[in-house]
Amino acid sequence: MIRGVTDNDEGVYTCRVRVLDLGTVEEKFINLEVQEAPKIVTHPLKLEGVEEESVNLECHATGKPLPIYSWTNERGQDLSELERFVVDK
Repeated sequence: MIRGVTDNDEGVYTCRVRVLDLGTVEEKFINLEVQEAPKIVTHPLKLEGVEEESVNLECHATGKPLPIYSWTNERGQDLSELERFVVDK
């Protein structure tokens, strides 16, 4: 058990078993990948838009594996599926 796992713990670990009477050794290699919960590091501030003009909203997140972005409106609709919206992921 590794308590309080950090990025520094990532890597390959070896479990080595030996039977003293027989002199045999068995090894098993285990790769530990440390994951990190997604975190929004930059997000859009409260914006105002002018009718019939464009508004650009930006958001950046970190995590491991890298997070997948999606934009939804207050009704839960995926904006990438709506005609008036352009979503770059």
